[in-house]
Amino acid sequence: MSFVLRKKIHVSTLVLTGLYNIVLGLLSIRRPISFITILYYSLSIGLPILGLYQMVSAYFSKNVKRYKYASIIDGLAIFIAGIVVYRHPRDVLSITPLVLGIYGILKALICFFNFYVYYTDRLKGQLFILLEAIIYFIISLLLIINPIYPASLVLYVLGIYFITYGIVQLGNAFQALFPNRRKHKIKMTMPIFMNFLMPQKLVYYINRVLNEQGAKSEVLTSYKENQSYDMEILIHLGVQGFDSVGHVDVAFGNIVISYGCHDHHNTKFGGALGDGVIHFNEKSKYLNFVINERNKQLIGFGISLTESQKRKIKETLLDMASRFEDWNTDYDKREMGLPYLGECRNYASLLSKFCRTKFFKFTSGQFKTYFIMTTNCVLLVDTLLGKSGVDLLKINGIVTPGAYCEFLNNEFSLAHSNVVSRRVYTASDVVITEDPMVDVIHDMHSPLDFINDYIFKDVDV
Repeated sequence: MSFVLRKKIHVSTLVLTGLYNIVLGLLSIRRPISFITILYYSLSIGLPILGLYQMVSAYFSKNVKRYKYASIIDGLAIFIAGIVVYRHPRDVLSITPLVLGIYGILKALICFFNFYVYYTDRLKGQLFILLEAIIYFIISLLLIINPIYPASLVLYVLGIYFITYGIVQLGNAFQALFPNRRKHKIKMTMPIFMNFLMPQKLVYYINRVLNEQGAKSEVLTSYKENQSYDMEILIHLGVQGFDSVGHVDVAFGNIVISYGCHDHHNTKFGGALGDGVIHFNEKSKYLNFVINERNKQLIGFGISLTESQKRKIKETLLDMASRFEDWNTDYDKREMGLPYLGECRNYASLLSKFCRTKFFKFTSGQFKTYFIMTTNCVLLVDTLLGKSGVDLLKINGIVTPGAYCEFLNNEFSLAHSNVVSRRVYTASDVVITEDPMVDVIHDMHSPLDFINDYIFKDVDV
């Protein structure tokens, strides 16, 4: 399919869905009965068609069995959901406030956890987050206890969401048609549950294409003509446990920077909350570890930057590095003859063993404490990428790897965005080289000097 045709389809889809969402939003506010009726027909017709399409596509694909069966089960669940909506609309309508209430309670809990992180790290914005959590909790509790009273408020909020989402889509269509008039990009995230499903959907899609094309990653790799990238965003994809949520790294040349909750001696809630740890790796060894040792897939999005944008990113990274302190894994401690705990089989120890990784913790600031829903790997990358003028509007205050992947993928489809390449990394792409950068990273004493001398050597601040 040519780029021009893809662009026409992309713009047409944005216009149609944008208008549809605006109409839905207006009806939700002014004519709630009509809104519910249209939503009912959309779901009762659209979900079965979508489910059937997914099941048929999965059945005739040459994908490996576990991905094929998982995709068929997903399609069947979507199909059944559509039939349930069609056959039992009143029951679905009656439990909707309960479902929204439970969803809101979960969102309130996330806000309370986020408040705890901000409070313990003494960050600004604590009061706003606490008020947000309380409001979510009260409205959600009312929906569960007495769904009739707050129903109009929920419909009003839904209406605003649909209208805003529709306007953003129309704006994106306008930007795609008139790229030279683009000044600032605003994107809305998907609902949280869709964000978490996105990495798994991508895994199924990538595996299907690779199996049909003989495992050649080139079929999923694209570059915009005559454009090179200065920074690469790496999206990790998996299907089990926290891997199914995804992960995001940033790479500058042959250096990869990653952030996560890697000190398993100081974590809570299964690794969802803990000390924030940032680490540096040589790219080829890191890719080999992630793909072959951890059995993940990677999508890389290349970002083209101006000199001014590079300077701003360098300033941000240097500011972060000024709050780094050395941290050693159990494996590192064992190699140095220091006391250690366990068998050195945790993620950080394995990473250090295979890649000779350099780890740091934050002494203060926003990333001192990691929280999977907010202060996560995506926020760190977005903090850097935001300096290049690409901003992701966090409607829920939550950005997941799935939302970020969708955002970057959409940006790549636009001719004049600074997302200039998209590459799928597979085992066949991994070529381990004896890069001296491995030793440079492992022996790093000053992260400030490392950033100045190796990551942004030719960029003056």
